[in-house]
Amino acid sequence: MFLVSCISYPELYERKYAMNLIQLEKAIKEHKIVENIKDGIADGLLHGERDDTKTHHYYKVGYDYGCVMFDMLGTSVCRTEINDKGIDE
Repeated sequence: MFLVSCISYPELYERKYAMNLIQLEKAIKEHKIVENIKDGIADGLLHGERDDTKTHHYYKVGYDYGCVMFDMLGTSVCRTEINDKGIDE
């Protein structure tokens, strides 16, 4: 667990830095972390262009991951050709 590796055990028992799972889930939803990662992956993998209006840290992480996934596919087809074909074809 990340929390356990970052702080010592006495601090954990004192609950100085501990966050329960409900609070963590609320924080994730409040800051739209998952949505930003998904948007970044989609832009990196499908479009190949970063949306300059999105400055969220997790969007940038998702975008970089999407670009890496595209490179790992090893395809010589450019992204615009993939987008022109559509999903159903």
